[in-house]
Order: sequence, then C-alpha cells, then structure tokens
Amino acid sequence: MTYVGTLRSNKPHVPEMMKANCRREHSSLFGYHDQLTITSYVPKQGKAILVLSTLHHDSSVSGPDKKPDDILHYNKTKSEVDHMDHLATVHTSRRKINRWPMCLFFNMLDVGGIAAFIVWLGNDPDWKLSEGTWRRHIFLTDLGYAMVTPHVKERATIATLQAPIS
Repeated sequence: MTYVGTLRSNKPHVPEMMKANCRREHSSLFGYHDQLTITSYVPKQGKAILVLSTLHHDSSVSGPDKKPDDILHYNKTKSEVDHMDHLATVHTSRRKINRWPMCLFFNMLDVGGIAAFIVWLGNDPDWKLSEGTWRRHIFLTDLGYAMVTPHVKERATIATLQAPIS
C-alpha cells in the first residue's frame, strides 16, 4: 500500500529547508528517509507545495514547469478522493458529535457503504438500473435493514420468552 498526499508547511516536523523562503520559481527540493520521499515545489514566488510519498523514490521532473513526478501523480489522482468524499456526504450516517471515535466510526460506515455498493454493482451492474441516481440510496437502505433485521428478530424472541405470564 502506498501513500501520496500533501503536507502543511507550518507543521513543526517539516524541515525548514522545504519552505518557500527565498527559493526560485519552479524549483524543487527532495528529502529521503527509508521509504518516504518529501518533495517541496515552488510554483510561484513565496509559495511551496509539500508532498509526502511512499510511491516515488527519485527526483525526476517533467514538463515546462519542471514539476516533480510525485506532484503530477498527486494532481492526477486527487479527484478520486474528492469524489469519494462527495459520495460519502450525499448519503451519510454522520451525526454532530464531539467524540472523535464516533466521528471515525461514522466515516468508516460511509466509506464501507460506498465500497459495498461498488462491489454489489460489480457483481450485478444492471441492478435497479431504472432507478437512476437513487440506486445507492436504495442499496444503503436495503443494506441497513438486512444488517438490523436479524438482531431485531432475536430481540423479539428474547422479549417474548422473558415476558411475565399473567
């Protein structure tokens, strides 16, 4: 599994040499540590873009702007993450809560629902095709009922067994 993502330059663990202080436009700096590569690219004067990558391990640059390959890769693939975040917010299980483990759990439910829907459509691409954009909503509703129904039935039988005899 690999990681390619941006970093904020105001973090204390980012080396000072990676910041944009007095560097030329379209210049790049690379830092290496074990399997990590940190790249600092200056697209315009006074602004640095920092990318951390476990996929790229060289200092190759491309194009007239001399952009590093890890930044080009990030720009090419970041829209998929944005699209997944959008899908997760359209039909979400999130609630307003201050406890971070619950926020993480709700996010895991949302992403798991998206993944389950993709697998479901991979096995049956024509499933409820006439429903159009409501297919995912219908799938998530059916999935929720399928997950809850056995528990509800079990609770109902336990409640009838424990009910007092009058």
